[in-house]
Amino acid sequence: MLPILLAIHEEDDRHYVERIYREFGKKLYKIAYEKTKSREDSEDCVGDVIVVLIAYLEKFKSWSYKHQINFLVKCCRCIAINKYHANEKRRKNEISLDDESIPPIELADPSQDVEKIVISAENIKKIAEYIDEMDPMYSDILYLRVFAGMKNPQIAQMLNISQNLVAVRFLRAKKIIEERIKNDE
Repeated sequence: MLPILLAIHEEDDRHYVERIYREFGKKLYKIAYEKTKSREDSEDCVGDVIVVLIAYLEKFKSWSYKHQINFLVKCCRCIAINKYHANEKRRKNEISLDDESIPPIELADPSQDVEKIVISAENIKKIAEYIDEMDPMYSDILYLRVFAGMKNPQIAQMLNISQNLVAVRFLRAKKIIEERIKNDE
């Protein structure tokens, strides 16, 4: 949980999110576990809910206590369901290495530059900085899609915008990061 909280620049906001996590973390974990049946996935879901909370912290603070609880529960449930479906899809697409019906394939050229394939911790830190510097109009959608695992319809409903606008902003956010990476090289 510590890395997520470090993303909050204001100390008061950080303490506020910590209090919310202490108060609701176990309940959110139970909600996620009901859907995922996995300790690791449930912990990830709680972390993802906190990321969504951070993205909407100012709005969240202005809501009533009941509305805050509903928001956290619904986010947690949606994230857990999405994680469950992603895991099910991955399980269905898994194949056994012993399957004789699979034709042999040619492996990729081993001379590929491994350093270009591996994302280092330094690159992740740079990408996080790019996201922090990005217009919230783009970074919020990027967070919701990538970190919270939400789909365009859910994001559109939450932000009260069209699904097409969500898709356009997501693509623009990715393009901004790609351009920043190219400029730094």
